[in-house]
Amino acid sequence: MANVIIYTKNSSNIKYFIQDCVKVGSSYVGSNKKLHSINHDIFSVLWTEDTTSPLIINKITGSPKIWNKKVSEIEPAREFNSVVVSNREDVNSVTKNRIKEKYSIEEEIKLQREKLLGIESDEWGSYISYVASVVNEGRKFKDEHFIEHTIDEEPVLDYDALYYPNLKKENS
Repeated sequence: MANVIIYTKNSSNIKYFIQDCVKVGSSYVGSNKKLHSINHDIFSVLWTEDTTSPLIINKITGSPKIWNKKVSEIEPAREFNSVVVSNREDVNSVTKNRIKEKYSIEEEIKLQREKLLGIESDEWGSYISYVASVVNEGRKFKDEHFIEHTIDEEPVLDYDALYYPNLKKENS
């Protein structure tokens, strides 16, 4: 899960660091802090995988005064379709949501039911084309940015072992 750094515009002064943050409406909610809203005229927001910690604490307010990193040292988080993603599962969620924006579950079921019944429609081709393009875009992004594969993705099959179970391979 990504973190958020909120800093003063036109400076490198970090005001807040919110770990494992999600944005809910205008609020930023994390494991270490919750902000109900920020003034976007004064502050900017940077989503990141990086962490930072306070070096000096303001004795009066108890808030961090100086951080161990400057904004310029922080690496921005990855974004897929304007959504911050931290792992392959996040990309899967964005992909599913994009499909749901165009085709509701009920529409998908209807199209699949019609196809199974042999009812031909132009909408089926549009649906399959759209879903394939969105899924392929997500797979490409995951392959470029996240090396590891998850259990819900298609495995790479050893076709020789599948079709020729008695075939013995030599150890190399």
